[in-house]
Amino acid sequence: KELIAAMKAYKGPASTACPSPEEFAAVMRESEACFVITISGKLSGCYNAAMAGRGMVLEETPDKPIHVFDSESAAAGETLLALHLHEAILAGKSFEEIIPEADAFIAHMRTRFVLE
Repeated sequence: KELIAAMKAYKGPASTACPSPEEFAAVMRESEACFVITISGKLSGCYNAAMAGRGMVLEETPDKPIHVFDSESAAAGETLLALHLHEAILAGKSFEEIIPEADAFIAHMRTRFVLE
């Protein structure tokens, strides 16, 4: 309720911004290994920023397991992919096994319609 009230009270223009490469890198540095899921690269610069952040971290620690997924979708697709990754991790699959499975999941995922 507070968020909606604040949004209604705000008089400035609506805008969005993706995290900077350094913001992505900071979170990646804190993790032993990480998967990053971004909104479609066709909708936002998030994928490119995440890849730049990944590059920064890999320069420092080349063996750190980091993979950035372009969800090729938006919120619903990102959520489905996160759930898919979570299930794979709980099933004990390795980092390397998960990546091609998730890529295949993305390739077959389609948003047919979105409800308000």
